[in-house]
Amino acid sequence: MSIFHPQTSAQREQRDVLLASSLRPDGSPFPIAAEYPLVLGESGTQYSFCLGEPEAPLAHANLWPRRLISQTHDVVLTVGLIGNVATSSDHRGQGLMRTLFSELKSAASAQGLEGLVLWSDLVEFYQKLGFKSCGSELRWQFSRDKLRSLFLRQSNFAKIKNLSTHEAQRLLSLRYPVPFTLDRSPQEFQTLTKIPEVTLLASGHKDATYVILGKGCDMTCVVHEWGAPSAEALLMGVLAAAETADLPEIVLLTPKTLAQSWCQKMRPHAVAYAKHSMALSWWPDHSRAPDPLASSFIWGLDSI
Repeated sequence: MSIFHPQTSAQREQRDVLLASSLRPDGSPFPIAAEYPLVLGESGTQYSFCLGEPEAPLAHANLWPRRLISQTHDVVLTVGLIGNVATSSDHRGQGLMRTLFSELKSAASAQGLEGLVLWSDLVEFYQKLGFKSCGSELRWQFSRDKLRSLFLRQSNFAKIKNLSTHEAQRLLSLRYPVPFTLDRSPQEFQTLTKIPEVTLLASGHKDATYVILGKGCDMTCVVHEWGAPSAEALLMGVLAAAETADLPEIVLLTPKTLAQSWCQKMRPHAVAYAKHSMALSWWPDHSRAPDPLASSFIWGLDSI
């Protein structure tokens, strides 16, 4: 048994069988690699770590190096995003994931990464591997009917299916400013918006706003990325997403640093809102304080 990167199409196919059986047990209308094109695509082989034999991987995890940047685009630190963590159902409880994560930590150190970040509801499991909750975000729940009553005029949001590089750059410039986030190129943005079940809606240049709903089999009722000049424009975008997807209820993710003036305008129209942990992180220097991700917000398309 060894750790390897899937080099051939046959090896990647076996990896995807493992991922689909573990992460999509009820099936999916599209290949799992289509949901994560930057890390599971043919050009992302180096980001896939498999444990087992090349013809029969037993466990898998992605390690994707990314740069955390400030509002001025200065690089604050480099981190490795971990995702698509899976173990063959016949080999669970045998310590394979502990072995694989030990390799990921070594690989992160060799690549000069300063920490690891992942998203999972299995908090207790990852705590045993040294991970801790990090950062926080606000989750807002809205009713489509309640939002409808707010606006007398129809919105001018339209679906964008083929994002040009220029348009990708423009939309990235509209994102709500946060102290720190992950760097993303316009070309990466173009690729990510082609993930199945991603709905990208944008309004005209006046009060230019965009919202992104869904991502493959995940976040099907969640607006997880957006850019808007005002709270009202954002709520119009959320309503447009709910109308387009025919959702009676819809969730919006925002940074915890969202201006109080925005929060005050949005709270009366929300069914519920609460602060939640953003992700889980591991730092080799456990004495670091405060957590480097405490003031960060990671947009939905960047999570794996």
